[in-house]
Amino acid sequence: MATIEGIRQTGQQIYDATEPNSVTNQIEGQAFKDIADVLEESASLGIKKTYLTNSDMQSDASPNPIGDDGNLIKNGELVSVTDDPDPNKNGIYAYVITDGVGVWRYRGPLGDVSNKADKTDASGNPVVYLPAGTLSIVSDDEYAYAIVDAENYLLWGKRWDGTTFDCDNTITDNIQHNEQYIGEVKLQLDNFITLYAGILEMTSLTDDPEWLRVWTDKEGHILAGIKTDGSFYTPEFEEIKKRIEALENTSGDIIDDPEGRLELTLDKNENIVSERQADGTKVEPKLLTENLSVTEAIRFSDKAMQALHHDLINSGFSSGTGDWSDQSLIKMPIPRICAKVNLICSKLPTSKTDDIQAILELWDMDGNYFRIPIILNAQGSSSMFYYIKNLGIDLVNQKLKFGDWVVQDSFHIKKYYIDAFRGQSNVCYNLAEQMYRTRPYGQMRPWDYLNDNTSVLNSGGTLDRDFPTGALSHPDGFPIAIYWNGNFFGLYSWNLKKHRDNYNLDGSNPDHIFLDGTLGGAQLWGGTVDWNAFEIRNPKGLIDINGNKYDGDNPTELSDSDPFSATVKANIQKLAGAVPAIRAASGNDNKRALFEEYFNLPFMIDYFVFAQAIYDFDGFAKNWLWCSWDGNKYSPCVYDKDSVFGMSWRGTFVMPESITNILGTSSVLPTGQLYQLYLPQIKERYNELRGDGVFTTGNITGLFEDWVSRVGYDNYKREFEKYPDVPSYRDPKINAEFWELVDMGNTSYAPYDNAAGYAVGDTCRDGLNVQYGFRCVKDSTGNRPFTGFYSNNPVEAGFYNSIGRVGNWLDQRFANLDSQFNN
Repeated sequence: MATIEGIRQTGQQIYDATEPNSVTNQIEGQAFKDIADVLEESASLGIKKTYLTNSDMQSDASPNPIGDDGNLIKNGELVSVTDDPDPNKNGIYAYVITDGVGVWRYRGPLGDVSNKADKTDASGNPVVYLPAGTLSIVSDDEYAYAIVDAENYLLWGKRWDGTTFDCDNTITDNIQHNEQYIGEVKLQLDNFITLYAGILEMTSLTDDPEWLRVWTDKEGHILAGIKTDGSFYTPEFEEIKKRIEALENTSGDIIDDPEGRLELTLDKNENIVSERQADGTKVEPKLLTENLSVTEAIRFSDKAMQALHHDLINSGFSSGTGDWSDQSLIKMPIPRICAKVNLICSKLPTSKTDDIQAILELWDMDGNYFRIPIILNAQGSSSMFYYIKNLGIDLVNQKLKFGDWVVQDSFHIKKYYIDAFRGQSNVCYNLAEQMYRTRPYGQMRPWDYLNDNTSVLNSGGTLDRDFPTGALSHPDGFPIAIYWNGNFFGLYSWNLKKHRDNYNLDGSNPDHIFLDGTLGGAQLWGGTVDWNAFEIRNPKGLIDINGNKYDGDNPTELSDSDPFSATVKANIQKLAGAVPAIRAASGNDNKRALFEEYFNLPFMIDYFVFAQAIYDFDGFAKNWLWCSWDGNKYSPCVYDKDSVFGMSWRGTFVMPESITNILGTSSVLPTGQLYQLYLPQIKERYNELRGDGVFTTGNITGLFEDWVSRVGYDNYKREFEKYPDVPSYRDPKINAEFWELVDMGNTSYAPYDNAAGYAVGDTCRDGLNVQYGFRCVKDSTGNRPFTGFYSNNPVEAGFYNSIGRVGNWLDQRFANLDSQFNN
């Protein structure tokens, strides 16, 4: 496209060659006629295929009709029907693809095709012309001009807002290959000339291959143009209308001023529009421009500077530097408060393989913004059964670094649907980080056991050991409010995912093992590996037992014949034999020696006491990750803590036993062996963390307060209005006068019998999808425990969570742990 400066120079040449406003209608009209002549040279249409009957044509509509020349008939190309028993069905038809389906659209009668059958185009196709009256030009409130066929079917149109409608998505064909349109467009262009007479400058751009002609205003701005492909360009029509009205309202007279001003511009009512003062200063009360070049400096008055500052703040720029969309590596601080994210896409994903192309916009509310292309999928395991899904995003072209996080090109967008806080997992990650940081530098991360340098004169020379990479060994996240195509969709958390970089793992090292999935006694620790129960997230480049590339979404046993995969497989099989070997060893000293050969003791202890503090009952099979950095010694890493502080895994009630139970003590688990062999060390670490102020009610509720304040009360209000059935913030619909909920999923209780009489202390079970256990608190007959159910999963039960409720639970939990770990 021609540059503004190039157009301005051409316009100036025309301007200098004539008096102002002397470009006549005749000159402009001749220019339009010249263009119409060019278009007339390609006014013919080739018939791609001839059908005898209309039914023959209709049966050939989809998916890929073939022309008489053996080539596919393309969208917008024409065929003819010549000998249908119903003469009204003979004629010219266009092949039109609508919503992916090909259909035939009537374009006009055959006319004198037979008389022109001996005329062919350059490709040898017979040429026909559409007869006069087949097409017509219309104009209304929506369209500046539009083309309709004989049945008033809209074929092509240019709207007043500057956008184009085209039924065939072949604008070029419709314009270049339509004799009726070309004739009509002359008249439309003549009308256009009349409307803009005296305002336009006609410019011939023979040196620009994109344009045949353009029409500009005196400043060189393009008002209309015709490209070499025959298409017409116009900017916003409404803006052109406004410009015409403004020009019509001003006299255009520039007069001398007896008061000493060099010039004045007046409107028709002789009001001053602009003036030039005696010192040469140009005074314009208002000025709107898209681009402004200044050779030295812009000087703002105090009032103007204050107004600019106010406008910037209202636009979201209170600090920061603005739009980072064009950066290949976007670096910005972790948002302090709830960031705004807008997803621009036709739909949201419902599976992990949807691969929806979308645009993501983010505002951190401190002045930082970006707009980037992404790929969207659903994310999670048990959360996939909820009607609102977690999301996984993959950046198409860029990478992101928030604060001190590792650089990533993919993230998790967590809904945490069962969690009313929309982020108590992140509260737990922050608590774990506090716990790790009570250790000395060089012992804070689970891979630090490899750092054996004790020299005061030199370091090891391995960069990722000598300098922190930003890897945390656990996720982290910040709150966001998601908008879908500009409409509020809910609160989420933007989280680091389970990427090897956040665990300081090398994807090419067979000793850098990362296991994720169900890792219980039956799947791993019993001595036999269930390869289908978990994913090997690191290293990369693995081959499965069938010789295929390893698929973590559908995991299977590793290859024995591929050397790299066989090494990883041997490492995992060795881990599977750890607990059986420890249990079989004689004497606790031998057991401890084996334990410390297989497991990273300090981080085993940290994981165990951390799980007790938050009551992570789901963290000893499914929600723990296992990593090794040498293929021998493994550490558990915290992950997915949305069902903690006594809350059940469905988020529907608080488990009474969560106050007193000690978790993970089964002898088939590594933590069970830890509990048996290292109880004094467990007690010591627990009390250390209590004394350091990490494991306290005040500290943990303070972390909750920080998270909730970042989200904001107004955002929670909008969230619960949009999603009133959040399991941990809703009415449980329980007949509390007669029953209390005491258990979930326990089928040992007898089913509720509406005809039976229940005395205080009697039990039963009730529910739809999941059975809940109830204890009678008042003699009852005919009073069902559940009074109702919700429409979305989970349909049963519920409770109202809060920071206060969590604080009360922590008081009792720590009192019980103190009694067990202080003796």
